[in-house]
Amino acid sequence: MLIDLHVYTQPSGGPTLWDAVESAQAAHLDGILVADKRASAATAMAVKNGDFDSFKVFVGVEIATRTGDIILIPSALDPFLTREEWRQLDTINLPTLEEVRAFAQQEDAAILIVHPYERRRKNAPRDRIFAMEDIQAIEVANSSANYIENHIATEAMGHAQVPAFAGSASLRKHQNQWATLFARQIKDQADLVTLLREGNFWPVELGVLSTPQNNHRQNERRQGGNRQGGNRQNSSRQNSSRQGNRQNSSRQGNRQNSNQNNHRR
Repeated sequence: MLIDLHVYTQPSGGPTLWDAVESAQAAHLDGILVADKRASAATAMAVKNGDFDSFKVFVGVEIATRTGDIILIPSALDPFLTREEWRQLDTINLPTLEEVRAFAQQEDAAILIVHPYERRRKNAPRDRIFAMEDIQAIEVANSSANYIENHIATEAMGHAQVPAFAGSASLRKHQNQWATLFARQIKDQADLVTLLREGNFWPVELGVLSTPQNNHRQNERRQGGNRQGGNRQNSSRQNSSRQGNRQNSSRQGNRQNSNQNNHRR
């Protein structure tokens, strides 16, 4: 089962929930985990009411801690997510990872570490991930990080004793570039938490989704690239032609000087 484990919607500045579902379906995903920043009630209620038919929508919440951002995924939607009881951790001072772990045990929740090596995030854990315990998985790739940050996270996870996952974490529609492949089908929220604890999943990079907008942008880039390339070639040819003319005139001048010298002799 292929799931995007890091999806943002409107509360985080991303697309609507329905647009996020539509994008995931267009990318041939089997489900998504909506993990908005400091919001969960609306999505949890929609899932509880069965608004998405057979398409799997799971819910978590992204919370900032003193050692980086985490996604908290409880085994039950109600009341932890529908009533946003996780706000007990959302205090003036950022909670510690130990406080989050204690809360997760109380609520039967899984913990995912996200954005581990993104430089713009001051509290990113970076190499502290090697000392983290009771964590279900660490994110090795998402669309908000650049290539180097994703590469460092991937290299680091090769030495860590924690499973790796990937997700889009994008604020734009049709940006499901990363996902996570699970070994079997997932029935519900509680089953997702169980599978995360088992660790039988792998990060996956998806192909670029072909949409009319993407195709139009690619065509514009290709056309623009050809024009620029042509201009550069023409200018280089002109420069080489000018240099050739200068060399020819220089040679002619040298010949004239030598003829004059021979005539004088």
